[in-house]
Amino acid sequence: MGGQLNHSHQSFGLKQTTPPAIEPVTLQEAKLNLRVDFNEDDSLITNIIAEARAYVEQVTRRQLITATWTLYHSFRWPPEIILPRPPLVSVTSIKYTDGSGVTQPLEESEYKVTTANEPAVVRPTYQHYWPELLPELDSICVEYQAGYGAAASSVPRPLYRAIHLMIAHLYDRREPTISGTIINTVPMAFESLVSPFIVRWSW
Repeated sequence: MGGQLNHSHQSFGLKQTTPPAIEPVTLQEAKLNLRVDFNEDDSLITNIIAEARAYVEQVTRRQLITATWTLYHSFRWPPEIILPRPPLVSVTSIKYTDGSGVTQPLEESEYKVTTANEPAVVRPTYQHYWPELLPELDSICVEYQAGYGAAASSVPRPLYRAIHLMIAHLYDRREPTISGTIINTVPMAFESLVSPFIVRWSW
């Protein structure tokens, strides 16, 4: 996941640097839901679980199980730094390249993280301003953790159910999964499950 993006003429890139340790749905749970009681399809089902979870994350623009993301901004400070893939857990560090070309940490006293809305944003604290920045690629680097938690049980049940729906959908339609064809149709209940969780800000 990741890549170069552009928002309000501000160039930035987003990369998942530490993936989640687990999937929200276990192989055993998926097999039980699929009523599969043999092991020949375990590898296939495992891959489908990852595809279904990734699809739910793509549609909702969220991170389900906690992972580490790195956000890069280039050339200039934005008025506020928006942190994609909510919910935010914490900001680990903010580093920038100063006017002399030296990488510097931004002290926690110099910025404030606001999570009142999603996605979370980072702004300078009262009477502080963003420091001098060298106008070059990736001159700002923000590392943060996002997700509902490290355990599968922390994922909201509607999203958990949406993953199960997509697993069953993909398992019943093997050809699109094996060939890598884009998913063109989804189960009827899928939209109603994920809609309340869709992050409306896009990047």
